Formats: sequence, structure tokens, C-alpha cells
Amino acid sequence: MTEASNSTVNPSPLGKIFGLIDDRFYLINEFNARKYTAAFERYKAEGSAIFAEVEAYGKEHSLSAEELAEEAAKTLMKSIMSNVNSLSDRKRSTQVDKYKYVIAVYFVPMVRVLELEMSEPFVLKFKEFWDAENLNNVFEIGDYDSIANGFRRSIFCYITTAVCEEQNKPDDCYELTMFRDFRDGYLKNEADGEALIEEYYETAPIIVAGINMKPNRADIYNDIWERHLSKCLQNLENHNHKECKDGYVAMVRELQKEYLSWM
Repeated sequence: MTEASNSTVNPSPLGKIFGLIDDRFYLINEFNARKYTAAFERYKAEGSAIFAEVEAYGKEHSLSAEELAEEAAKTLMKSIMSNVNSLSDRKRSTQVDKYKYVIAVYFVPMVRVLELEMSEPFVLKFKEFWDAENLNNVFEIGDYDSIANGFRRSIFCYITTAVCEEQNKPDDCYELTMFRDFRDGYLKNEADGEALIEEYYETAPIIVAGINMKPNRADIYNDIWERHLSKCLQNLENHNHKECKDGYVAMVRELQKEYLSWM
């Protein structure tokens, strides 16, 4: 259990929900195409057991689904804020980032997949409480199928795909075709090519998820295009493959520092 977890202990069924977020930061490293489905299924099994207790609590106290959802969401948000407010500003920001990732790609999708009577009211009420705290970290109410399908469609696998999607370009657009040809041709045949591709494969989904949780995501993706990818594309068009590789590596290192330094 984390240091912060020890400061917020609530033995009631509602208090147990916090443990699905606070002690689960290792799940962020499993947010990739190979590991996400299995990790999510394990997480769902634990969540299902806890929410069964929550529902039993609601029946015991004669609460409607909406009343139970609000009480559970309020209890969870209170635990989160008690935790982060006990930390220094730097640690607080890091902790909020960790919570945000787990909430967006595991917790909320899990609650929705359970399809309990309280599921949707709980998710909506929790987001309302989260937004009211002005944590400067937003999250969209996502669902498991969309996330899993995103991996299959490579939305989460490569930063270039996410940038082009933000620009409303199709999956077979000129830009993505050029970058994929570069990856599958030149880069794979480089001595360190396979290792670089594997590294991107592991870290890009977390980076893209982090960007997508920012209120200015469109500006961030536009900046990535203007400062990095457009130049890489020009290098490819001029057959300057090494320059493209160097530029892409520099971009990924910059994004890793920005979005993964707390891991």
C-alpha cells in the first residue's frame, strides 16, 4: 500500500472503492495492446466483488440507485482529496496524474461494463465531483470497447495516428502511409530499429491517453505536428531517412519526459 493510502482508511463498502484507484498505479504500465485486455479482466473481477458489497450496502440502507451512486461518488472523491491535499504541490500533481490515468482507462470503463443500476449515475456524479475540484486534469467518460477497439485500430499505438486523427484524416491518409512505410522499411532494418519500435509500442498509448485527458489536446497535437511530424514528413519526402529517425526519436523522448516522468 502506498504512503498516501495509509492516511485514508475507510472500512465500509463505499470506502473500499478508493482501493480500486489508489493502489493500482502499476496498471498504467499494462496499458498497451498486448496487456490491456487481460489486465482489465483481472481488474473487473476485483471491482465486481467490491461493487457487489456496495450494492448490498445500498439495499441494507434502503437507498435508490441514484442515492447510492451519489453517496459512493462523494465518498470516493472525499478519499481522493484527503489523499492529495496531504501532499506537497509537486507530489500532489503527480498523484492526481496517476489517479487520472487509472480512472480514465480502468476504473470508469470497469464500472460501466458491470452494467449495474448504479453504474451510469455513479460515473456521472463522480465526474461532476471531480470537475468541481478544479484539478486541471480532465477525463472523458470512456468505455472498455472503445479503448480496446482503439488498440486494434492502432489509435493508441502510434502518436502519429493520434495526431492525424485529431486533424480528421483517415487511417489510410498520405501522411500515415508515409510514416508506416518508413517504420516497416527503413526503421525496422536499422540496428536499433526493433528496439525503438518496441519502446514506442509500450509508451505511446500512455502518452496519447495523457494528451487526450488535457483540455487543450487539440493545441498539443497541433504543436506536435508543427514542431516534429511535419518536419519528419518533409525529410521522408526528400529521402532523408536518418534525419526523420533522429527527429522522431527526439519527439518521443520529449513526450516521455512530459507525460511519463512521474512513472
